[in-house]
Amino acid sequence: ASDALSNVRRSQPGNNFCMQLTESQREEISKSSAFRSFEFQSCQMQMVDVDGMDDNSKAVFFCNIFNVMTIHAVMYCLPNGTSFYEKYNFMRNTKYNISGMVLSLLDIEHNILRAQTSSPYSIFGPVSIKTSSFSEKDPRGQMALKKAFPLVSFVLFSASMSSPPLTTLWDPSTVKQEMRRSTAQYLQEYIQIDKKNKTILVPEQFRWYWKDFGGAKMKV
Repeated sequence: ASDALSNVRRSQPGNNFCMQLTESQREEISKSSAFRSFEFQSCQMQMVDVDGMDDNSKAVFFCNIFNVMTIHAVMYCLPNGTSFYEKYNFMRNTKYNISGMVLSLLDIEHNILRAQTSSPYSIFGPVSIKTSSFSEKDPRGQMALKKAFPLVSFVLFSASMSSPPLTTLWDPSTVKQEMRRSTAQYLQEYIQIDKKNKTILVPEQFRWYWKDFGGAKMKV
């Protein structure tokens, strides 16, 4: 299974979703004992006790689960669309039962890791995408971090051309340092400086989540 995943084809840069498995790769993975074991273990998420975790532990747990869910969903339902809205629908419809409660990729990123403080802005302009924040009576709200972790933008794998590489976080006591390292590596690769025209080209995450990084062009 790991060998098949390592040979995943990347589409051309114009395609928002870049992780594409051939039918033979899907068949090879789905028939492997490793994948069957993984699917069985993913069901155990229903019994995880999130209530006893502090914010750092939740950040490690939910970042890793987000990445696992994305890989799992790609095995079955990688969208054909290339727009921001196709990506939004993919995230809205990919769900796990965690601790007895159903959570989508959108719930994990925006309502838990971002503590319901930020929602993405469309690449077509300042049109806010609604992420259905947890209500006061929703028990899932107890899972949310007390304070947002803006650098999750650089550790969450989205199977897209602008996605950070697949990352695993390990230690709650150093999670912020791990996120900073991943951020530095990502920006080193994707930021472009044009000295002649005195311009800086930054990844789209800074447009989608500009409030996390200053809220104004010069601050970003």
